[in-house]
This record gives sequence, C-alpha cells and structure tokens, in this order.
Amino acid sequence: MLETLRDKLRELIDTISLKRKWLAIGLFLMGLFVGLVLFFPLDAMKSQILAQVSRNTGVDMVMERIRFGTGLGLGLRQGSLLALRGSNAKLRFQNGQSLSCDKLILAPHLLPMLWTEVKLGVACVSDDLGEIVVGLSARPFWNPSSAQATIFLDEVKLSVFENWENLSGLSGTLSGTLEARDIALPMRLPPNVAWTLTGNNIHTPPLHVDLLGLPPMNLGPLSTKGTFTRSKLQINELKFGSKASVLEANLKASLTLDSMYLPSAGEFSGRIRSEPTFEKTQITDISLEQAFGPVTASGFREFRKPIQSAQSIIFGKPEPLNR
Repeated sequence: MLETLRDKLRELIDTISLKRKWLAIGLFLMGLFVGLVLFFPLDAMKSQILAQVSRNTGVDMVMERIRFGTGLGLGLRQGSLLALRGSNAKLRFQNGQSLSCDKLILAPHLLPMLWTEVKLGVACVSDDLGEIVVGLSARPFWNPSSAQATIFLDEVKLSVFENWENLSGLSGTLSGTLEARDIALPMRLPPNVAWTLTGNNIHTPPLHVDLLGLPPMNLGPLSTKGTFTRSKLQINELKFGSKASVLEANLKASLTLDSMYLPSAGEFSGRIRSEPTFEKTQITDISLEQAFGPVTASGFREFRKPIQSAQSIIFGKPEPLNR
C-alpha cells in the first residue's frame, strides 16, 4: 500500500514538473512576443514596411510615426489582435487623388493565410473626415488574382473630397456600407457592388449630363440601397429631400445594362416634388411635367416609365404610377 502511495506521489510530482515546464515555455514565448512588440525598431523600418504595403495595395502611404497596437477597435470582422498604427498619414491613390488621416490603422489577419488568403483591415480616422473602415481580402496571397472589399462609413464628411474629380462642391455627411465582390486583379472591369447608405445635409454641385443641366441643390437627408453588376443596376431605394427642400423624391429603378454599362431595358419609377419657383427658375433644360408627369393631389409627380436607353430615363414618356 505504501508502494502504491509512493508511485502516485511520484506521478503527481512528474505531472507538476511537466506543467511547470510548459508554463515556463509559454511565459518565455509570451515575453519574447511582448519584447518584439515593445522594442522592434518599427520606425527605423517604416519606409520598407510602407513600400511593401504600397506594392500589395497600389496605394502610396506616408506617415509621421508608426507603432504597434491592437486592431480590435475595427470590429470583430475587420480587426485583429495586433496592428500597425500610424499618425498624420496621407494616402495617395492610383488615380492621383489623396486622403489624409489623423490616425491610420493597418490590421493584418494571419489565420486566413493558412488557406492562401490575405486579409487586411484598414481604418482612416480624422476630425476633418470622420471614420472609414475597409476590410480587404485577396487570394492567393503570393500573387492575388481576385479580391473582395467591404467599406464602412461613419459620419464621413463629403467636403473632404473637395479636390477629387467631379466632387467639388459636394458636402454633407454619409454613413453606411459598400461591398465590392469579384474584383479581378488587375482591375480592368468594374466589380459587383452593393450599398446601403444614409446622408444628412447633402448639398450637390452643378450637374451636367448629356442634355440635362441641374443647379447646385440642398437636398437635406438621403437614403439609398441598391446593387450593381456588369449587366444589372437595381436601385431599391433612392430617397432625398424633405418638405423643407426645394426638391424631394423617392425613386426606384431596375435596369438591364449593355456592354458600355448604359441602360438598355427595364423600368424607372417613383415620386418627385419640386418647389414651384425653383422649378421655373432653375430647371430650365427640361419640363418636369413631360419627364415625370403632372402633379397629383399629393403634391408629387407619381410616375413609372419603361426604359429602352439612357435617354429614356429623362426623356421617355411617363405613365401614371398606379396604372
């Protein structure tokens, strides 16, 4: 009996010793990781790191300082435990446009690399901009041929894009999500896109499309949902304006697109109201009655029109909405 007790005691001592050994190994590895994070010469290697990021994304990055941190603030889907955090960063895109960020966070995901996917969360935050969070994924990671992207906007100030082509004069704030799928790399064709967006205090610059010219307008609130593929444009909702706005509308469209991504078939419908003085003095290129029908008892022009071409969206003959 004493022998059995002695054997059990020896087994217990061996088990404790083994656990201590693994605990020591674990603490050593954790200390090594913390040491690398705390003392890795990240700023000294900043130019090499940013050059590699630029080669992989096609976006040039410049920043004052770079350090390790966490990317958990980007959310469960886009964030990661370890991230690179930069301050006073500037992003320059391939089209020549640029974007400034007080804080820039790059959060790589390591686990997806096990199934040949590179995944990266990116956040750009500034007082002038608001917050943009982008989730990027591409495969295979050694030579990406396809990619996906999800963009989250949180009270993004549109005036920050003042110097971007065709966006001068646009202002207000925008929130919501955009998803781009089936992005072929290099990107020669537009990806499939889905969006859900809301805006406030939207002001649009003068707009000139073909034979139609629109003046700058204060639209107020905005809400839109839809999808785009290379053969279909589906606008499930496009609402803008209010009773206090010079222009108010609730529009929908289901359009088939040709090889040039222009409407070739489908239907356009909705309700639109304009302030009479604004309509007479500012909208002079077209007659809203010819484009969208007469004003009904509701105060709106309520219409639907079959679409055969891009021009028929404006110049096609309208039909009553509820016919």
